[in-house]
Amino acid sequence: MNNFYILYRFFYKKLPFYTVFAAVILLMSQFMLLVSYFLPIKIILLLSSPTVPHIVSSLFPHVGREEIIMILTLCVFVVYGLHLGSEKYAANLIDQISCHLLGMPETARLNHTSFEFKFVDSYIKSLSTLSLMTVLYLLIIFLYQFIAIAMLAYIVIIFFILKIIKVGSHHLNSFFKLVSGLGFILVFVLEILDTLYLKSQEFSILNVLVILIVSRYIFMRSLYLANKLTFLHSNTESFYLKVKA
Repeated sequence: MNNFYILYRFFYKKLPFYTVFAAVILLMSQFMLLVSYFLPIKIILLLSSPTVPHIVSSLFPHVGREEIIMILTLCVFVVYGLHLGSEKYAANLIDQISCHLLGMPETARLNHTSFEFKFVDSYIKSLSTLSLMTVLYLLIIFLYQFIAIAMLAYIVIIFFILKIIKVGSHHLNSFFKLVSGLGFILVFVLEILDTLYLKSQEFSILNVLVILIVSRYIFMRSLYLANKLTFLHSNTESFYLKVKA
């Protein structure tokens, strides 16, 4: 934990604006990727329904069902294109940050396979991933409190298991992959049980699909975040030596 605090202080003192800006661009990129997953589901739901939702018809009273479906279909391509563009732009920002930290000229460019680039890239992507996961978890709290509580309890249990068992570093990736898959299955089973028996809230097919996608995304990004944090924790001292050299 001390290593992560040192990293925070280091980047905050050196390049606070560009670090946050790159993290925000990556956050937007991942959010747009997630939206590009949701839009096809919404289109399929519209195709299976003879009418459009009331909120859509009230906002666009003169637009028909077919036109709305075509607009949403085009939006899938636009949103995914924005995702790719912002991701590319963020990679260039990370390149500039890495060069600045190494004292290289502004026109210089690092090899994206170099240790310095990978380290800065891992740090900034960890910030954006953690931010997005927090926003998505708040969305789950808003849509489905029962699932939000279950996910939080599951994460706490995994944390205590890690504290008790002391999983070796060479087994961490396999462990996180396992708990990520089990977490998604747990959410799916709980949604089924809640719909059939507990009935904590009124059933909505859209809410259920959104929760499934968002929870799967959170667990997948948790695995990604765990790998990034492990890399940062193991290589903080080496990075300092490279930067100060």
